[in-house]
Amino acid sequence: MATLFGFGDSFTGGHFQDITFKPYQQWKEYRGGNLPPTWINLLGQKLNMAVLNYGHGGNSNLETFETICKNCNQFKNGDIVIINWTEIHRFRWVALGNYRSAEGIYDVPYWRRISIASDDSEEIKKQTKIDIIENRSSILYVEEIYNYEKIIDQLAKSVGFNVFYWSGDSDIIYTLPLDQLHQKKYIINDLIIERDPLFFDDVGGTFLKTIRKYGGMIVKEETNGNCTDTHLGESGHRVQFELFYNYIIKNI
Repeated sequence: MATLFGFGDSFTGGHFQDITFKPYQQWKEYRGGNLPPTWINLLGQKLNMAVLNYGHGGNSNLETFETICKNCNQFKNGDIVIINWTEIHRFRWVALGNYRSAEGIYDVPYWRRISIASDDSEEIKKQTKIDIIENRSSILYVEEIYNYEKIIDQLAKSVGFNVFYWSGDSDIIYTLPLDQLHQKKYIINDLIIERDPLFFDDVGGTFLKTIRKYGGMIVKEETNGNCTDTHLGESGHRVQFELFYNYIIKNI
């Protein structure tokens, strides 16, 4: 059986990945103790493919690319790999955490995921974080993503799997000139709504605005504000699955 791989942040990882996340707990309680299937699981079922989901909430693009590198030996001819890039300002930082053993407690290094909204006061100085995030506003970091794609595209060609990309950051993919945006590898590129500056700062950017156009809602909207989460709700996951499926079957 062929495999559908997912890489990216929480928009790929989904709500089953971290049941300790309070907004997901709140949503589950609101729904009476259940959570809906995610877009990638619906897509795997429809395509009759096994699903390996390596998305993780808070991932930076570098961490997503490294995760692809770590797992690329699993890719086979006929597989599908879907990659979602995230907000360009996200980065990772080496921090120290406690490791407990029979011999005692030790400080060990680990990667701390950092974003504008994260609370990192114990791991990184405030000004250092501000400086890094400001530096990452440069277009050079966006161009870095397209260089990641070059090596992934070459691997896909060599192995024989299909790769598709999308982004939760409006500056990645969706600001490309139309002749570059309209490449097969940029999934549902034919449906993407023109970037709206007023919507730019919202979660999911241009991509999520497109999902909303086709009837998909975020959790906050689906629950009439009773749950504050801004990830896709049940309708959002279903719309994303349907749009992705229709695009994929026409382009593989």
